[in-house]
Order: sequence, then C-alpha cells, then structure tokens
Amino acid sequence: MPSFHPGNPSFRRNIVLLRRACVALGVLPLAACIDKVTEGDSTIRGVYTLRTVNGAALPFTKSVVGSTKIEILDDRITLFPANTFAEEWHVRTTVSGQMTTETKTETGTYAPGFSNSVNLNGNSTTGVRLTIITNGNTMSFTDNSATYVWKK
Repeated sequence: MPSFHPGNPSFRRNIVLLRRACVALGVLPLAACIDKVTEGDSTIRGVYTLRTVNGAALPFTKSVVGSTKIEILDDRITLFPANTFAEEWHVRTTVSGQMTTETKTETGTYAPGFSNSVNLNGNSTTGVRLTIITNGNTMSFTDNSATYVWKK
C-alpha cells in the first residue's frame, strides 16, 4: 500500500495533478462568463442587414432641411473572422425634386466591448466609431434619437 506523505514522490505528483485540475476547473467558469463577442467566436461574425430604424422599415428619412431630403435606403455590415468589418449603404438625396443615389462604404476593425457590445473603428478620416449592442443575431445602435436594428 503506497504511503501518502509529503516526502513520497507519488504523493507530490498527485498533489501537482490535483492543483492543475483545480486551476483548470477554476478557469472554466471564468471562460463561460466572457462575452460572446470574442475574436474566436463565430456567433457574431457574418452579414447584418439594416431592417428597421425606430421600428419602421426602410427607407429612413435621416434629415430634411429646406428642399433637401436625405434618406437611408439600406445598410449592410459584415463582421469578418480577423476582427475586420466592411459596411456598405445607399443614401438617396432629393434636392428640389431631383433625386440622386450614392453608395457609401466603410471598412475597419472591430473589438469586443462591454456587455455584449462590439466597437467598430472605421479606417476613413471620418471613420465609423460605433458601439453596437449584439443580442444573438441582432445588432442595434442609437444615434440622435434614432434606433437602427440590423439582423443576420
């Protein structure tokens, strides 16, 4: 029968294994608490399409000043695996009855934020600097009393 005292090599080896197991078991609950918004987590990656603004379907009238009306026709944000993103949206501007449609784009990086949020950092000089809240397959952002909702 083996001796279980500190001088016994088997005892020391078992203590080391027991300590490693305790550390591993202690880390598991901590890992489960980390936000879903992590680099290796595929749950947030994908294409999100703007569905509503303030609960209404698109197009969304962003502003009207005099005879100029600006509308958002659509918007799509793609979160890629390497923590990069691309966004493309279309804006229709109507000035005195004359309409023009413009395609806008932005690229950049994203990083996990607090409490299920994603921080988008655009590469352009006016770069997107948004913190978007994620909830499953939905992202939302509120700006100037307008709430934008994208869905996968």
